[in-house]
Amino acid sequence: GITPQCHCANPSERLISHSTANPDRPFFRCADGGCSFFKWESDCRIILTSAGPNCKCKQPSVQKTVGPGKETTGKKFWSCGRTGSNRCRFFQWVNPDDSPTKKRERSAAGGGDGNSSEAKRVAKVCRRCSKPVVVQLCKNGDNRGREYYKCNACQKFEFTTAAPPPPPLSPRTVGSVEHLVSEETRRVLQRLFSFDHTRTDLAIGTGRDILVHDRGYDSFEVVCAWRVNNPQRKQRYEQFRWKEEEKKKEEEKKQEEKKQ
Repeated sequence: GITPQCHCANPSERLISHSTANPDRPFFRCADGGCSFFKWESDCRIILTSAGPNCKCKQPSVQKTVGPGKETTGKKFWSCGRTGSNRCRFFQWVNPDDSPTKKRERSAAGGGDGNSSEAKRVAKVCRRCSKPVVVQLCKNGDNRGREYYKCNACQKFEFTTAAPPPPPLSPRTVGSVEHLVSEETRRVLQRLFSFDHTRTDLAIGTGRDILVHDRGYDSFEVVCAWRVNNPQRKQRYEQFRWKEEEKKKEEEKKQEEKKQ
């Protein structure tokens, strides 16, 4: 993954603490020792990574981590980079071996008689109570064609295949769509908030726009940024540009005719 920037606007380095109070705990610090940047990895809300495989929206996916309380807590996966109702249901493990289904298949294959079809049948179990389930095919409605199961033991209902991708965007699409910007763009934005840390008279947390003088801040961190795309406005702009180019060509043509 790409490490967060330090106060020098450079990528920090990732190290492991060997102290008695925090053994084997990863943290980030300035790679060149030019500033006092220090942050525990667990305190970083988002660690941006390089772009992942394209999701169903044909956009680069982003890397996320499974939260606490799950069977796969701490495992990393790729997910759609869009937000809200515009995001698709793309999901892919960064490490395919982290999939619970893969683990069950390996366990079933190792504990059986080596028959692959039997191992596959045993692997279809409820993700809540691990009881065998029967996977069925949805034949109507918005989820037509998707596979699902309903556990008879704990009544858990779950789709086992992803929903179909949303239709592609067109100029008739209402509203705007958000896209996560690249790490390079985020770093350019981060530099807009940079200032000289060697000057002691500068403090971000003071000034005429600050109503409550709490304390001085030493930095602003751009954790994540989005680019908003509006198809209607883009179409109007393209039409306007095309008309202006046509007008320019007409003017140039008239000027040439006058010269002749």
